[in-house]
Amino acid sequence: MHKPSLIITILITAFPLYLFKGLLQNIPWNNEVLWISNISAYLVIILFTFSGFAVYRTLVPLLDSSHNSARQTQLIEGSISSIEYSSFRVNKKPMFKVNINYSNTDQVFDPIDSRIQSNFISGDRVYLWINPKDPIDAYFDLEKSLEMKKNI
Repeated sequence: MHKPSLIITILITAFPLYLFKGLLQNIPWNNEVLWISNISAYLVIILFTFSGFAVYRTLVPLLDSSHNSARQTQLIEGSISSIEYSSFRVNKKPMFKVNINYSNTDQVFDPIDSRIQSNFISGDRVYLWINPKDPIDAYFDLEKSLEMKKNI
């Protein structure tokens, strides 16, 4: 997990807890109030922790796959081994999972724009930006791959 992603998850979880701080006064247990008030404090924590995790699991893959970082400086070619539907949808359009082989590495990139399905098939050459120190840290450059395919 990247540090900014962890910080975002904590903030998404902690801010709503701040809003319900009145309920949190019953932690660990307050014998002066009804048992339902004590349990609701724990339920609020569980609910917002789960909500933060759900937001993290949904947004971070979209944010991570949509740009390349400053560490990814080396442009290499890879080969598509499979294209499948992803579980993500953007504006009611399906996104795709693309399995790409490059530099003795097999990696899945998810989610990828739906243009991948109409322009590429298994075995096509595509371009990736990788971190020279860590080849797993890669970004699939769909725009450059489309541009190069049109020039062929």
